[in-house]
Amino acid sequence: MKCGYCGKKVNGNARYCSEYCRKKGEAKENFARKTRIPLMAVLILSALAAVVGIMLAAAGKLDEGFLSIGGGLIAAGVGMLAFPRAKRGAAAFCQIGGGLFFALGLILVLLWA
Repeated sequence: MKCGYCGKKVNGNARYCSEYCRKKGEAKENFARKTRIPLMAVLILSALAAVVGIMLAAAGKLDEGFLSIGGGLIAAGVGMLAFPRAKRGAAAFCQIGGGLFFALGLILVLLWA
């Protein structure tokens, strides 16, 4: 079994390898529990903004469409950066993805605004 915080091998049925990892792991779980609803709200609103942008772009209003898509991507990126949800290894992947979403959204907003 692996430690729930650092990923080291743990002997027995213990969830964490040390008291330090237990405190850090429980703090991270509490943060994840408290920020679950705000993160979902941000991601749902950003998805709606992106869908509206796609519909505007399909209707021929490219400037407004790309601006809306960019705004949705920026919101999703900020949400993923502000509210990381995963364990240590996957958290870095999520934050890199959030940074990429933010950068892509910023590029769309700056190019078509």
